[in-house]
Amino acid sequence: MADIQLDTEEKFRALIEHSTDIVSVLDEDGTILYQSPSVQRVLGYEQGTIRGDSAFEYVHPDDREAVVEAFTRLVQGERSKTERVEFRFRDAEGSWVWLEAVGSNQTHTALDGYVITSRDITERKERERALERKNERLDEFASIVSHDLRNPLRVVEGSIELYHETGDENHYERSLDGIERMRRLIDDLLVLARYGDSVVDPEPVDLSDVAADALGMVQQGGADCPRRTHPGSRSGTAVPAPREPLRERNRTRRACRVSHRRHDAVGLLHRRRRPRYQRRKTG
Repeated sequence: MADIQLDTEEKFRALIEHSTDIVSVLDEDGTILYQSPSVQRVLGYEQGTIRGDSAFEYVHPDDREAVVEAFTRLVQGERSKTERVEFRFRDAEGSWVWLEAVGSNQTHTALDGYVITSRDITERKERERALERKNERLDEFASIVSHDLRNPLRVVEGSIELYHETGDENHYERSLDGIERMRRLIDDLLVLARYGDSVVDPEPVDLSDVAADALGMVQQGGADCPRRTHPGSRSGTAVPAPREPLRERNRTRRACRVSHRRHDAVGLLHRRRRPRYQRRKTG
């Protein structure tokens, strides 16, 4: 019988010593009483180096409260209950290692303490964070695409409305330009979805081309709109337009509304893409 017990203890010791997880024993205050040899492989500490220290001192400040609460529940709860928590633990080099720990109450056994089994989950956390960043970029991309599609759509709507009221072919041509812009954007999106190119990496662009595109968006086909002036601005005092028939006045207002929408769209597009522009060097 004694031989069987000794053999069992040796197997248990071998299991602990060769485990990839860290097995720790803490007292009810969180003081480290024992750590398995794997603490050196995972955290860089030689076995016994941090024995006698409070385990909470090595926990990241942002995670410490959650760890203390979980350990308190373990101490005050039923013996059969376990607690699981994820946190960052400072290694021997001062870096932070993500650990997933499961604790159990073994005060009623020969161990006479709280056994914490900890596993390194740093790689898993990095993958999760990379996925979060990817989702954030996708959300940002979807917002930009939605905005860029609405801009030419508004131009088309406003131009068609003006064309029906005035019969001016210039408004009809402007609506076709807006449709062509949407078609090119959709084609680019299909290429992007097919080949998976990054949409956030900056690339050099010719600022003169950007300025020309912006100017083309805000140029009016003969519509003479009163300029928006801010009270106290240096642009002078706004002069009221002469009175005109109601139909002509509404037509002018629609043309101005389209103009201002274009101007606002260009401003927003410029603010979003401004950091990506890099001036080309000329010979």
